[in-house]
Amino acid sequence: MFGAGGKRRGNRAQRGRGLSPIVGLVLLLGMVIAGTALLFIVGSPMLDTFESGSERERAHLCMDETDHQLATVAATGEQRSMPDTDISDCQIDVADKGQVDILWYNDSESDDLPWDDDTRTATAELGALEFELDDRTIAHQGGGIWEDTGSGTQIISEPGISYENGSTGSNGSVRFDLMLLDQDELSGSDPIARADHERSDELAADIAEAASNSDGTNVAIRIESSYHDGWKQHLDSVFGDHGHVEMPEPNVVMSTFEDIRDPAEPAEFVVVEDRGLRDKNGNPLDQRIHADPTNSPYGVGVSIKNTGEVSDSRNIIVSIWDEELDELILTKEKDITLGSGETVDLSQKGANRTIQFQHNSEFDDKLETGETYAYTLEIETDEGTIENELDEPGTFYYGTSEPFFDLSNVSPSTGSSFATGNVTISGDVQQLGIDDTADSSAELDLEYLEDDHDTPEAYKNIVAMPVNGTSGATTPVAWTLNTSSMLQGEHQYTIDTGDENITKTFVVETGVDPGDTELYLESGNRVNVSILGTEISAESPTGEKRAKLVDGEKENGKWKDTGAGGWRYEWSGSQPNWNEDGGWKTDGDLECTSSFGTFCFEYDFVDSTEFWWDDESGWDLGWSESQGSDWAWTGDGDWVSYDVYEKQWAPVTVDLITQSVDEDGAPVGDRNVIEPDDWGTDGTSGDGSPESRNLNTHDTRDEIWEYSFTTDERVSLTLSSTLHRCGNYQLRDTDLYTDGEYHDYHDTWSEYNGNGIWDHYDCMNTRGESLNVDATTDSNNANVRVRDSVDNTVPELRAGHQRQHSADEVLERADRDLFGGELEDGTGYLDLKEGREFVFMFEVTDEAPSGMDPDEYWDQAGETDTPGDPNFNDVIVLVEVDGVPTDIGTPVPIDGGSKMVDTGLGHSDDDYNAGSGNNTETGVKVDTDHIVIG
Repeated sequence: MFGAGGKRRGNRAQRGRGLSPIVGLVLLLGMVIAGTALLFIVGSPMLDTFESGSERERAHLCMDETDHQLATVAATGEQRSMPDTDISDCQIDVADKGQVDILWYNDSESDDLPWDDDTRTATAELGALEFELDDRTIAHQGGGIWEDTGSGTQIISEPGISYENGSTGSNGSVRFDLMLLDQDELSGSDPIARADHERSDELAADIAEAASNSDGTNVAIRIESSYHDGWKQHLDSVFGDHGHVEMPEPNVVMSTFEDIRDPAEPAEFVVVEDRGLRDKNGNPLDQRIHADPTNSPYGVGVSIKNTGEVSDSRNIIVSIWDEELDELILTKEKDITLGSGETVDLSQKGANRTIQFQHNSEFDDKLETGETYAYTLEIETDEGTIENELDEPGTFYYGTSEPFFDLSNVSPSTGSSFATGNVTISGDVQQLGIDDTADSSAELDLEYLEDDHDTPEAYKNIVAMPVNGTSGATTPVAWTLNTSSMLQGEHQYTIDTGDENITKTFVVETGVDPGDTELYLESGNRVNVSILGTEISAESPTGEKRAKLVDGEKENGKWKDTGAGGWRYEWSGSQPNWNEDGGWKTDGDLECTSSFGTFCFEYDFVDSTEFWWDDESGWDLGWSESQGSDWAWTGDGDWVSYDVYEKQWAPVTVDLITQSVDEDGAPVGDRNVIEPDDWGTDGTSGDGSPESRNLNTHDTRDEIWEYSFTTDERVSLTLSSTLHRCGNYQLRDTDLYTDGEYHDYHDTWSEYNGNGIWDHYDCMNTRGESLNVDATTDSNNANVRVRDSVDNTVPELRAGHQRQHSADEVLERADRDLFGGELEDGTGYLDLKEGREFVFMFEVTDEAPSGMDPDEYWDQAGETDTPGDPNFNDVIVLVEVDGVPTDIGTPVPIDGGSKMVDTGLGHSDDDYNAGSGNNTETGVKVDTDHIVIG
């Protein structure tokens, strides 16, 4: 006996042949089990005993009516009262009186059927409606009516079990219309019955699952019932020789059918698809992950399918490797069970069959940002062999959550020395972020570390290299320098990406000696020429007087006719001019006061009582002191009369001349004249004329004009300054000067001190050259003096003309004060960088006598008791030479450009559609309705 209480289900998750759903049922011996589940709901105990023969007849009538009502509920699904009859005392009770089991097994198990294997057995409770008489029991069970007399069971009404021969005679079909009864409690007195479709579906699913869990070709049906001998009679009569019927134990009837279906295909797990890495919610990660402080897991989105016809389990192994698959980094494995045709995604959110990696606890010390990794998947059988796998591994990039430009592989290493050839400074810049960003750049900073020598300007003009901002991209950066054109000694360099920088040093053993003072420029030298000042002018007093308001504003007062003010107005010409840019206005009118015929030769402001200043327009009037005049100033400040002087600023230009030279400095080829047209009067590109390139005007004489160029061969440098004659001076500016002094020993300054109003005139048109002077470092031309780090003394030089800067004052106007101090004898000296800075001082307004010794002419400039020329303040030029070629700033082209990160999904060659994934032959075709009485 195996008991009568409930379904006996074992551990479905135990290791076996696997689980798979049923999608179709095909029979060799066609069997149909139509189950109808009924539930009786009763309000009071329903067990009564029929005491007499007439009561027996009444019991049969009641049972017949109950059978009819149950059939109606099963057929229509409608709820019905049980029973619906006028038979008194026709009350029913549902007893737990039976169970049916269906088992699939192999030939080898025929002698000892594995009924205890719940994975291959479907079980259902039969239940029974019983009427107890004195000497017998009438029951409704499984769709049939049985009468138990104590000595045997009679079949009153057969259950829905039938057999039909097949058309070929080799097989047939068996149909089971089993009515499964159950009972529930409900307040009230009348029992009712209703269909329970959910339980019918569960039985159908159990039968299908048990069939799919077995590869057996045989099926056994076992019925446990108090009416077992009636069931045996019925099964013998229905099946005959087609199904072996026996009673293996008391109250149990069993029927077996052999070779009911073909053998099932064994389970095989294949890789269906790699959908890539997924986050904890199953969202795709584009094969790029980053360090995550929240320890979020990452799953591998590989789909695996069981293409066999039976359920089974496999060990799934996911491994992470370096990109070349040389080093195993991480491994995760899990035992996964799949039914026939079932597919699982290993990264599916919420599934209990996922394989995920936790970042902090597993990735933390094992993965490096900026690296690409591979992952593999293997399907391992019980025997430890690899059944299937990803034929091509998937790859992913491990980076940072935000863009970051990382620097590595920087060379040369600290302490490296170079005697000849090139120095190549290089590194690799990688964008570590998992997201793309804008392209950036890597900058190179180069310093010269030797004492007493500044870093050359050419080292400060290095072109930055572009860097790819694509996620994971690596951009090589490099700069090449020629050691023969570099300064000898120790250098320091820094490569900076904006996010990271690395500093190292190296030594150039040969190269340019920083103490070399010869002004010969190698190919690639950068030269900067600065015109520090031009002081060329002539002046004279005009003998005029002109009034100027001191300590006041013209707009804040008026001239009024007081009758005794001591000032009068005046103008140039026969009548005043009206000025649209500002002038004096009055309350009177300008009228002709003296004429001859129609010609007026005298005008005056008739009836004017006051004059006031207007910035927008007015009369051009001047004011002068005049004893007995009527006008007086009533505003702020005082009107003061000054002497008027006239100053003419002479036109001068500067050209640069280069001369190709050999290794000994001897000239080779023609001279090349450079006439910069972007310095001059207006500071913009001109037409190249002396007027447009004039450096000496009152308004621009304080400008420092600069011009830079790079040599493309070995050359010497010459500066040429030219004083031009002027054909037309025009008034350009007027100012007040009060710092003038008398000089008793001067030819003109002993007569006047220069305090007064100065009218400044600039040259508008030139008419030929007055004096041209060329200069080189090896020239003895008397009209130019070249100062360098060795010949660097500058005595106190003559003062210039009034309103001019002295040479000393001009030399202090550079970006830094070029004066280094004074020697013991009071002679000043310039602080010039060795071999890098040169000062050219021109005298172009006084030509030295022919054959005069330059030093003698230089000494005359130091005779400060006689101001004037020569004073070498006419044109002063600073030349800065960078001895390192500027190709230091040219990045070396890198063939192939940036190296991009290559990631992708894994690939499997498995033909995962080779089988349907189902054992479509169960041996039993299930078509059940489950009815609940309640």
